[in-house]
Amino acid sequence: MFGTLERVDSPEGKVIAPRVEVLGPEAATSPVLERLHALVRKGYRPELGKGEGSDLVVLRHSGKSPDLVLHGDGTVEGYDGRRPRYKANVDAPPAFLPGDVAEDLRFMKFINGVRPASRWDRTRRWRQKYIYLPVVFGILVALHLAFTALIYDS
Repeated sequence: MFGTLERVDSPEGKVIAPRVEVLGPEAATSPVLERLHALVRKGYRPELGKGEGSDLVVLRHSGKSPDLVLHGDGTVEGYDGRRPRYKANVDAPPAFLPGDVAEDLRFMKFINGVRPASRWDRTRRWRQKYIYLPVVFGILVALHLAFTALIYDS
């Protein structure tokens, strides 16, 4: 149950007490927000403004869980865009439709099966930027200098 909070002022301008209005069960939360919160708690990062529509949220996981798309009506399905190489063998589950109890249970089973990203997974971007790229650049510079030395020696 959710409610609203509003201040009640006396005629002299002093705050007497807050008035709380409790809403009934007909004011249920949106399945979109429930699913978004559940996915973010499991390590998914939302990317807003990606895709062709403004009612889409692309959710990427830094571990080996599939990337997902959350639609404005609450449907969650696999992301059809580019997959990283380390997720080449990870298949997305069939779409989770909103409003059905069986679909909600299947979605919760999927959420429970998502493993948190390991430290190796979480540091992948850092390693690529600060370790792998400089090492490859250093190797290429060394090869360039070696070939240059061969050319000047002959």
